[in-house]
Amino acid sequence: MGIAHRRHTTIRKLTFRMQKQVDIRLTPEAAGNPKEIILKASQKSGVPVQQIRDYRIDRRSIDARGKKKVVFQLRVTISD
Repeated sequence: MGIAHRRHTTIRKLTFRMQKQVDIRLTPEAAGNPKEIILKASQKSGVPVQQIRDYRIDRRSIDARGKKKVVFQLRVTISD
């Protein structure tokens, strides 16, 4: 009697990342801090900070119309 051989198959779990694009406004100090960017993007999008795995800055501009307040406007894509 021969030994029956089993064929082992690997099942891959496909994961699809949900991406959201948000526009946020930050101070110059906060715009240089990745944690602040993620926190603000989380608040704006409604996605909890713990679920954000990656982010990408798509556009960065400076709003310096006021004499005292300079603000960075960022368009950020987050992946959860």
